[in-house]
Amino acid sequence: MAQPKTFTQSTGWEFRPNHAGSKVLVAPLTDASGITIPGMTMRLEVKAPVVVDACLLLYSLMWQSPHFAPRLYQLEICPNQKKSHMDATQVLFGPHEHLGDAVFGISENWINCSNWRGGLEWFLARCSITSVHPIPQP
Repeated sequence: MAQPKTFTQSTGWEFRPNHAGSKVLVAPLTDASGITIPGMTMRLEVKAPVVVDACLLLYSLMWQSPHFAPRLYQLEICPNQKKSHMDATQVLFGPHEHLGDAVFGISENWINCSNWRGGLEWFLARCSITSVHPIPQP
């Protein structure tokens, strides 16, 4: 994750056909010399809620490899009162992040459904990703 990465192109925001109201943006990533990192992509997904308090924002760093799980890092943003993750050792409410198989709650109040750009900036910083062009709001 610490390796500097850049994206210069993306699919743009597209509706996800199997999830009504969801839009997805996928972008391949390049290393510092501009060479595409095989199998590594940035994936942003926004689910348009029926009510604003039911938002779901997913910012993911993915890597397609036969040796590793595809999700390297993911920031999941939803309302603080929503149960957002449950496994054998913990239950989390609200925003959290996945780093490989580990899951951590996020206590920063500015990471929330009404700060789309702030969550995106957090994700880009955590994954060492820069952009040649601004990412448009979905």
